Amino acid sequence: MIFLFSEFNMAAFLESVSKSASALSRSVYGTASSSQSGAGGTAQGDVVIYLDKHTIDQGLPGWKEMESSVEIEFLGRGITNVLNEKHWAWLIKGKTFFCTIEYGTEGIVIQYFKKERGINTACAAIMGDSECVGYDDKFRTNMTFSEILQYADRLKTSWTAGHYNSIQHNCRDFVRVLGKKMDSTFNPPDAVSAFLVKHGTLGRAEITFPKSRTVA
Repeated sequence: MIFLFSEFNMAAFLESVSKSASALSRSVYGTASSSQSGAGGTAQGDVVIYLDKHTIDQGLPGWKEMESSVEIEFLGRGITNVLNEKHWAWLIKGKTFFCTIEYGTEGIVIQYFKKERGINTACAAIMGDSECVGYDDKFRTNMTFSEILQYADRLKTSWTAGHYNSIQHNCRDFVRVLGKKMDSTFNPPDAVSAFLVKHGTLGRAEITFPKSRTVA
């Protein structure tokens, strides 16, 4: 009975996340300077691509030839008005760039950063308003950057803004799908378990993101 009550509360909580995410809308695709701010985040990529509206070629010509190996990080950033629960995203780390891939009320969003802007700036671009971004860097992938982008591009038909649902088709579901493709061992805790552990310990226990960095 307690578990069912928790599930009910989580459904209501996720609905509030959806409303908050709607308020954190992003600006139009294009290039941006480091002083500009992406919606929901406190930074914006040099290139921002909304797959609902644009092709990857429009923002990153020649991306299909970007066959370099990459490292990946699983990211989570808190949203203050929903008990600081985290929006999930992926960070792709190349030799000369950082790239974030996330999903929300505007579909799949890809942000590309020149390496010199720094990892903190890249993390600051994902949706949320917390000054800290949680992350887990233990995951590994054999996919190249272009292969990851190709897979994200294939996903766009079933992960549009219109498909977004705060309960069954949200940022965390998208991150799971992309994460499993990049690293088959990726299996983060379900939302109910993570929520109960965190709030049952007054925020002292974090079972999803073992590390964090300040981004504000």
